Amino acid sequence: MGGLIVAIPCRDTVAFRFFESMISLRVPDGTHWTGVSGTLSYVTRNELARAVLEGGYDRVLWLQGDVAFSPDLAERLAADLDAGLEYVSALCFTQGGGQVLPDAYSEVGWQDDGAGGKVLCATRFEEYPRDSLFRVAGTSLSAVMMSADAIRRVGEAFGAPFDPVPSTADESLSFCARLTELGIAMYCDSRVALGRVGGELIGDRPYE
Repeated sequence: MGGLIVAIPCRDTVAFRFFESMISLRVPDGTHWTGVSGTLSYVTRNELARAVLEGGYDRVLWLQGDVAFSPDLAERLAADLDAGLEYVSALCFTQGGGQVLPDAYSEVGWQDDGAGGKVLCATRFEEYPRDSLFRVAGTSLSAVMMSADAIRRVGEAFGAPFDPVPSTADESLSFCARLTELGIAMYCDSRVALGRVGGELIGDRPYE
């Protein structure tokens, strides 16, 4: 089939600002949309990944239901993939511990926990390159466009691509760690920013 599919995992509801952004999003003719509702985000992402591969799409735009973005989001991320990349994230911010921080990581990987298991470790960018496309070790999946082939390769090597390791870890960063193991480069485009909806829109202004 080829083409683009927009995949949206959600827990029955999405933020109204996300809905406004979604209906204004410019996508190519023939783009498909799919969503899965569930409380376990890694389960819904695995189901959506299966739909991407079984549908024969070339690339997928992952969107999370708590973000707001501009109408040209898909066009700008697609331009990055057209240049030969396999994974590009818009720049998103998150709020925690009284801080606003970028959802982009300079290091992501597993370490031995000393008991035969693994611990997922990640180092977040505190100072990220402004207005540029830069290499990352991982991002959230708030707004990411990636090749379907990247998902296929992760599934072939590791099984369900979004299963978190360990079970309490973030499934997005677990997936990114697997991409790194396979030598698949990830990028964040800080020229393409979005806000996370949390009462007020969380973006780069409160971060600054």
